[in-house]
Amino acid sequence: MGLAPREWSERNQALHKESHAARQAAIAKQAALDAITSEMEQLNAHIEALTKRQNLLAEAIDAAEANLETHESKLRAAISELGSNWPMINVDPSQREHSSPWAHPAWLKAREEVFLAALDVHRAFIESHPTQMIANLGLASDWLNGKPMPHDLAKLALDSLCLVVPVISTTFASMPRMFASVGGQAIGWLLIDEAGQAAPSHAACAIWRARRTVIVGDPRQLEPVSTIPVEVEDMLAKTLKVEDGWLPSRVSAQSLADRSARLGTFIPDEAGEKIWVGCPLRLHRRCDEPMFTVSNTIAYGGMMVHGKPAGTPNNLPPSGWLDVQGVVAAGHWIVEEEACLRKLVAGILGNGAHANEIAMISPFRDCAQNLRRVAREMGVDGGKVGTVHTAQGREADVVILVLGGDPRLPGAKAWAASKPNLLNVANSRAKKRLYVIGDRSLWQRQNYFSVLADSLPVLNTADINVCR
Repeated sequence: MGLAPREWSERNQALHKESHAARQAAIAKQAALDAITSEMEQLNAHIEALTKRQNLLAEAIDAAEANLETHESKLRAAISELGSNWPMINVDPSQREHSSPWAHPAWLKAREEVFLAALDVHRAFIESHPTQMIANLGLASDWLNGKPMPHDLAKLALDSLCLVVPVISTTFASMPRMFASVGGQAIGWLLIDEAGQAAPSHAACAIWRARRTVIVGDPRQLEPVSTIPVEVEDMLAKTLKVEDGWLPSRVSAQSLADRSARLGTFIPDEAGEKIWVGCPLRLHRRCDEPMFTVSNTIAYGGMMVHGKPAGTPNNLPPSGWLDVQGVVAAGHWIVEEEACLRKLVAGILGNGAHANEIAMISPFRDCAQNLRRVAREMGVDGGKVGTVHTAQGREADVVILVLGGDPRLPGAKAWAASKPNLLNVANSRAKKRLYVIGDRSLWQRQNYFSVLADSLPVLNTADINVCR
């Protein structure tokens, strides 16, 4: 074979390869072009869909803005109508605590009308079923008189009685006997007042019988009185591996309820730690100064807000401390303090106060006995005379705190000042005036009483015409 044909063949094969490669490249380019075209079509479709969605969202935004304007207009009208009864959140605490959310006169009137309508429903039901109600109330009478009966009849008696008498008041001590035949959750609502002074074990039987329980109290007022010695408590706790926070002398129904509260705040305690209190009522409406500041300082870490308006001026001298350094003691009762007390009461009555406006209290039982004697002899209301423990939940325009305290037993003063609770109760019973009788130099050394001494001026004979 000659040279020319061979060159032609090689050239032909090369051209075939080049032509094949060109065709393959063209096919690849066409595939890429087709892919790009397909992607462009998809993107265009996606753009079209997004454009439609954008238009829909724009229409929704326009509608939302119009709706927002409508609601904002209604909100402005509601705020204007409710005025100070509109809930204020982002304001100064003192301003917020002085407000009364939702307590608009029209709303209160509507609530009253609903309540009266509910009573009408009760009355209509009772009058429409006289025979059955008389029988059921007779059953309730048997139940209240302690007649044994099965649970279903006791529940029927309780329900019928509550239809006629919506609220039943009793003590924890009466619950096990009075409600012995009533099973669990038979009571609709249980309201526990002064729960800070209630032992959890005393409240347990009542709580078990209730579907809902509202516990109201103040852990910074008097605590439950436990008759179990502290040493026995500690030994039992150690044996049974119970934490200190569950010991009867250290917890109350209120403190346990506070532990389960989601809403609340912390206040400092005497150990420098923090106590969690649920749903605290911060606005204080009872006491004038300086009683408000004393309680706010020793017990509430300054978180309370003074809400009592200025009262009508009277002829009584300002609150103060009558310093009596007694030496003659009968137990914790100081004879010299009795003489000062009599002159103080005479001076208060002489300045225009009524006898039923005066309360006389003391930390000690033997002092309380003597206070009752003085009250009888001077015509003061005996229902407002006693120990600080018996005074919790009460109030008076004028409170006389006779400290007493045997000078030979300094531990008694230390007991009274071991926590702020006792002084907080004694101090906050006074609505307008607080007069303290006692040895100032001894008591002001005690915890919390030092705050009291700093807040009360020393009264003399020129101030009040007493102690002469």
